[in-house]
Amino acid sequence: MFRYLVFYLIFASTIFTQSLNSNFGRPFVQNFLPQDYNAGAQNWAAVQDNRGILYFANHNGILEYDGIKWRLISILDNRTAFSINIDNNNQIWCGSLNDFGFLAVDSTGSFYYESLGYLIPDSLNPIGKVRSIKTIDNSTYILTPKVLFRITDGKLNYWLPISKFYRQYVINKNLYVYEITKGLKTLQNDSLVYPNIGIIYPEDPVMAFFEYDDGKKFFATWKNGLFTSSNNEVIKFKTPINEEIKDNPVINAQLFGNDKVVIAGFTGGSYLVDTTGKLIWKLNKSIGLENELCNQIFTDNSGALWLCNNNGLSRIEVNSPFRFFGENEGIKENITFITKYDSSLYVATEDKLYLLSDNSLKFKKIDEIELCYTLMPVGDQLLAAAHYGVYEIKNAKRKNLIVLDNKSCYSLCRSNIDSNLIYVGTDSDLSTLRFINGRWKYEGKVEGVNGEIQDITELPSGDLWLCTLGQGIIKYSLSKDNNRIEHFGIEDGLYDLKNYKMTSVNDELLFYSPFSPVLTYDESKKKFFPETINFNKKENISLLVEDHNSDVWLKKVSKNNSGVSFGRRNNNSSFTFTDNVFNRLNGNNIGFIYPENDDVTWFGTASGIIRYNSKEEFEIPEIHNAIIRRVGYRDSTVFGGIYYSNIKSRFPHDNNYVRFEFALPSFENKKAVQFQYYLKGYEDEWSAWTNETQKDYTNLFEGEYTFHVRAKDIYGRISGEDNFTFVIKPPWYRTYFAYITYFGIFLISIFFVDKFRTNQINKKNKIELEKKLKHQQEIEKVKSEERQKVRKKTAADFHDDLGHLLTKISLFTEMARKNSGENKSVQKYLSGIVSNTSQLSSSMKDLIWTLDSEKDTFYDALIRIKDFGESLFEQSSITFLTKGIPEELMNIKLNMEKRRHLVLIFKEIMNNSCKYSKADTAELSVKYVDGEINITFKDDGIGFDKSNIYSGNGLKNVRMRSDSINTDLLIESIPGKTLFSLSFKNVFENSSNG
Repeated sequence: MFRYLVFYLIFASTIFTQSLNSNFGRPFVQNFLPQDYNAGAQNWAAVQDNRGILYFANHNGILEYDGIKWRLISILDNRTAFSINIDNNNQIWCGSLNDFGFLAVDSTGSFYYESLGYLIPDSLNPIGKVRSIKTIDNSTYILTPKVLFRITDGKLNYWLPISKFYRQYVINKNLYVYEITKGLKTLQNDSLVYPNIGIIYPEDPVMAFFEYDDGKKFFATWKNGLFTSSNNEVIKFKTPINEEIKDNPVINAQLFGNDKVVIAGFTGGSYLVDTTGKLIWKLNKSIGLENELCNQIFTDNSGALWLCNNNGLSRIEVNSPFRFFGENEGIKENITFITKYDSSLYVATEDKLYLLSDNSLKFKKIDEIELCYTLMPVGDQLLAAAHYGVYEIKNAKRKNLIVLDNKSCYSLCRSNIDSNLIYVGTDSDLSTLRFINGRWKYEGKVEGVNGEIQDITELPSGDLWLCTLGQGIIKYSLSKDNNRIEHFGIEDGLYDLKNYKMTSVNDELLFYSPFSPVLTYDESKKKFFPETINFNKKENISLLVEDHNSDVWLKKVSKNNSGVSFGRRNNNSSFTFTDNVFNRLNGNNIGFIYPENDDVTWFGTASGIIRYNSKEEFEIPEIHNAIIRRVGYRDSTVFGGIYYSNIKSRFPHDNNYVRFEFALPSFENKKAVQFQYYLKGYEDEWSAWTNETQKDYTNLFEGEYTFHVRAKDIYGRISGEDNFTFVIKPPWYRTYFAYITYFGIFLISIFFVDKFRTNQINKKNKIELEKKLKHQQEIEKVKSEERQKVRKKTAADFHDDLGHLLTKISLFTEMARKNSGENKSVQKYLSGIVSNTSQLSSSMKDLIWTLDSEKDTFYDALIRIKDFGESLFEQSSITFLTKGIPEELMNIKLNMEKRRHLVLIFKEIMNNSCKYSKADTAELSVKYVDGEINITFKDDGIGFDKSNIYSGNGLKNVRMRSDSINTDLLIESIPGKTLFSLSFKNVFENSSNG
């Protein structure tokens, strides 16, 4: 598991007194353990290539780290890599047991180990551990206890020791070698000779040797400690750690920057001193290191210090201007308030109150004070608003607790109008303290102001602004006659009701919230509006503080740009904002900002305090380019991330799923690195920024594509891009071979097509004949349709003419009947004329309906019967009922003759029922089941004698019409019930019943 520790160096010993202003707290430290990188515990050396990628000589091989992922490159049966170096051509050399070689690149752009063991003469094998590899110009020097090798342009030379070689060093392109018991030697004119640098103990192993300060040489020895040499004079290096390293012998040392030295001890950690010997820090477990035994020291190109430990790796940001105070310094709770009082730093937390004095390295807890929220220096004492009231603190001790009716106190504000008055924001109201007889006493609550008061500001007029939890913002205006309380909410321009605080910037009171842009109050409009002159309306702010120079510190809260920012005030009272350097604090959950003075600013977090010193020089390192680390599909790797050539990779079409993995060699915080990418040929613009370090593309069509990627580091800078061009091959059926095959098939097809055409010609006459017959049928169909149109028109004209005449007859007859007086004989004949005229009109309508070819289904006939029944019985006292006619009958045709007989059958039956049945109810129902249509009419009248069924023409006609259309007719009649049922059999949908 990757362990990321945020720490700052602290002195582990009180023997050495240092300036707290420069070395206060601990630096950021990252520990990488074997479970993080999935390789061996021991690490022996490190290098960095020109792309920014780090390589470590590890117990299991060569570790490769790109800031995102680790890779392990195996060496000859998983041998341990004891040494590693990189030459001027960016080629990485490594040495193991009895072998040495370099990292070569295979056809996929992946590293593999290339052994040069074949160059070693048999007489020298086994050569032992390769302890060190150095390069000078185009020569590589490889040191083992038994032999010193030099490889130049593929040619091998070597030198043998008198005893045993131990270590080698390069100064100003000169090679120095320490030989056990013989001392330090240099290679001159291909011979090992003693250098002219002064005499040191030859029997004391030289553990480190380098040059500093324009010619001075620094020695670290195992037994006798540290020395310097100048003008051939060797003297003891004066430093307060000389006594400590007697029990913690030096195992390695290295110049750090231009004026510092890192000295690694064998048992008790490491040291950082300057070149005058002054101790700066001790590097051990007290600063968060997991392991104190450092095998080698390495400085990366960002200026960070790497320790290659006996168990893992550590990265320390020594040059950072930030220092951290946490649990090791005696504080770990969520910070609620920070202030300087009486030369000590006081820190309030959700649990306790702590102080850090100038002569102390750790925070001290002040007893009997709990749950503090706000601190305020007042005269010679400090007031603390807390859960149980307001504490008075003097001389770093609790002096008194002022209880405010058991209310929790959250905010304090001393009146500028009346210095003996302090306003206290509590969990339920606004209260006041009054200084009486040398003590602060609870005076009472301010009437009319209720709610949890989180922040208080007094205006020069004495009026108060109050920020509440849940009730918005309150303005409390003081007046001799009548105090006025104004409440402001969402309708007055606020964005929420419970998260606002306030501060004065450029003598203007500003209101801020993590859920709102910065607001200012317009007195004339009695409303709040976003302040857009100095603050971006799109960026919400959760912290806003003006320092002693009228500059501002803030914490932005936005989707794409969150974190601490510093605004330098310009002459026109505007601000120039800087946030790059403070992006290093992202992820620390900062909840409080306290600018102590011109140089020092404190940041309260959820787990401790961070101190920033602007005087400490810090240069943001250059950003590397984003790197494509792997390209592949499924389990295959097409490109392994090393030195991509311009040869285009070609993917088979069935593997058109492509994955790109990428990284940015930035090691401060990999979670803060973001990427953008696009695939040319598939996409037209960059993606949104994302923390994802890989991108998959699926179902790509054949063609050429170029993948582009770039990164944005923790400081918000955009890197150069990397790209990879590849080709998706077409599927087999769209290849050149496939097209040739298609052409061959085409030629063969010509033969068969010709033969097929001949058969077509032979069939042509038959087809033409069929067309003629079909054409004639269509002509007959058109003629039939024309005849139908003529018939319908004739029927319509007949209906209109005959209807007109019948209407005239009916009118004349009615007029004659009225003028006939009481001549019953004339009246009888005239009534007969009217009746017959009416019957003739009805029959005429039936005939016209029957002739209509569009009314040719059972459904149409039954609807005609239903409509007739409804019209007939509407004029009588009989209630006529119908049950739903099945819609399936719309698809069953019925010829004209059968439709006419069917309608007339039921008209006759209904007429008889209406005239003679004396029924209360009559019902028509239709059923269609299994190809049989059953039509039933029944009433609840007096019935009739079935023996006389044929005595009248009406029922005879019913029977005759039923027989003529081949239906089964059922007649039942008893008092109270008469039933007629007509059945059509073998009738199916989409059939014609002619």
